[in-house]
Amino acid sequence: MPFTTAQKQAILDHIYGGYDADSANWELKPEADLYIGLSSEDPGVDGTGFTEPVDGGSFKDGYSRVEVANTTTNWNDATAAEPSVKSNKTPIEFAPCADNAWPEVKYWGIFADNNPASDPIDWAELTVYKTVGVGDVARFAAGDLQTKLQNPAP
Repeated sequence: MPFTTAQKQAILDHIYGGYDADSANWELKPEADLYIGLSSEDPGVDGTGFTEPVDGGSFKDGYSRVEVANTTTNWNDATAAEPSVKSNKTPIEFAPCADNAWPEVKYWGIFADNNPASDPIDWAELTVYKTVGVGDVARFAAGDLQTKLQNPAP
């Protein structure tokens, strides 16, 4: 059974920006903080192909996921459209690239932690790929990072 628009909105609003102490007992519990990452490779359906600038199990060249408090301050309400869209309300900015350029960035991902070994809980392809050279900063303006929930095609 496909989700209704209201169900999709409720799910997105609960997961992104819906953290509060009372939700701690829910089966589907949003994280208090989310971490935004960048990938040079297609993560695949399960997210295990997410490829960040990592060397020996540690982030490198100034790269680190960006921590975003999972509150309505940082996330817009989900839209009522098909698909239902949730986006960042505030800008997201990575630290400047240091030492060596990062591989061309093609995907973003949202993670529950800042551990380089973890897989994303959500990801999507960028509309424009970006090469991040030494001193460059990767950023998402408010509204640019969008995740969608939609019914499958009939």
